[in-house]
Amino acid sequence: MFSLFAIELRVFMPENKGIILVGYGRHAVSVISTLLRLNIPIKGYVDQQQKQDDPYHLQYYGTDAAYLKKPEPSFFHFCTIGDNKYREAIQRRYEHAGLKFTNVIHPTACIEQNVELGSGIFIGAMSYLNGLVRVGDGAILNNHSNLEHGCTIGSFSHLAPGVCLTGEVNIGDRVFIGASSVVIPEKKIGSDATIGAGSVVVRNVETGKTVYGNPAK
Repeated sequence: MFSLFAIELRVFMPENKGIILVGYGRHAVSVISTLLRLNIPIKGYVDQQQKQDDPYHLQYYGTDAAYLKKPEPSFFHFCTIGDNKYREAIQRRYEHAGLKFTNVIHPTACIEQNVELGSGIFIGAMSYLNGLVRVGDGAILNNHSNLEHGCTIGSFSHLAPGVCLTGEVNIGDRVFIGASSVVIPEKKIGSDATIGAGSVVVRNVETGKTVYGNPAK
């Protein structure tokens, strides 16, 4: 589901008390760094086990099963799990329980007018979204992502740092595109496909396929 773009975390809703992170792995570092830069309070995290190495000293709210029995509906939530399929399953489970997800957008990201975003999206530092871009729920657009006009990103897809989509590119759901890859205009990448790092995609990619190289094969 898409909604008209609003800078949700640059103007933080005052009635909300903070954010609880769902997951506390490697991708959480990027999310936490952005929230700290935005001065957004992080109330703690939910994970399958309490982290012994906790450099940010976050409160542990227990496992998913334990937390969902007694959740905190007054907080926003954000899923920091990197794996696309797992992130989708977890976010949908929490939404089904009536919990709210927000977007985390780095303050240096540039987002033009007429962009549509779902919920639970991460947009990293120095990223650029041109007009008429659409991004589905739970997508990760990592640092220096460049989405030119009219691109569509399916739900729970992941663009690694430096990915460039050069216009009217259509990405399906749960797609992973490796760092510094380029997709030429008007190409389609089917759901659950994987694009290796540094690839140049010059042809459509079928659902579930893995391609890499220049040109990607």
